[in-house]
Amino acid sequence: MAPCTIRILVPSLRGTSGIVTSTVSLAAGLASAGHEVVLLDETASFETADPRITVVGLRPPRHLPYPFEPMAEWGRLGEVRRLAREFAVDGIHATRLGFVPRREKLVITVWDPIVSPIGRFRAGSKRGEPRAMEAMYAVVDAAAARRSGAIVAVTQAVQKGFDRFGRYEFIPPFLEDGLIAPTRPHRPHDIGAWWRGFWTLSARASTWRCRRFRWCATKFPTRA
Repeated sequence: MAPCTIRILVPSLRGTSGIVTSTVSLAAGLASAGHEVVLLDETASFETADPRITVVGLRPPRHLPYPFEPMAEWGRLGEVRRLAREFAVDGIHATRLGFVPRREKLVITVWDPIVSPIGRFRAGSKRGEPRAMEAMYAVVDAAAARRSGAIVAVTQAVQKGFDRFGRYEFIPPFLEDGLIAPTRPHRPHDIGAWWRGFWTLSARASTWRCRRFRWCATKFPTRA
């Protein structure tokens, strides 16, 4: 059987440097595995020579007053859905959890172990973050988890926090040492880019598969 090529929409390049770096590495990992990536860029500054990565501009969401800033991305869900249809993608992998439209084939990467808005509100003080805004982030995270078909937890604590949603896998988001620091002797060069394993998929009975994770989707379209 010929290798299965899938086309994934990845929104978006905005936010903290850690999430942006992870998003870029996700796109590169998918492309290196032979898949096609449609990367939504709100910064209008990202460039790549990889022919498997198509960079598409996305208008940044409009600013919302405190504490509703985390929900601003919901105002762009219609645009994300339109682009998914325009590029005929097989699914969406969201690293920013506001970009998770309904009724789509979705994988999300989750970062925070506290899903409860009340729990996140209480943790805000210890973290030095605005408590009300932290609660709104929890609302956005929970909505994304409910809509998604699969969840990638970046730590075991995050996995435990999202356990009630099911459909999750703990996959540490290691990056190549060259991206973040000189290589140390005790850390191998190829420890990073978990996405290359996560998205090493095959098509059989309309099922997405990889070595560590399986996402079943009945009658799900595949690309031969």
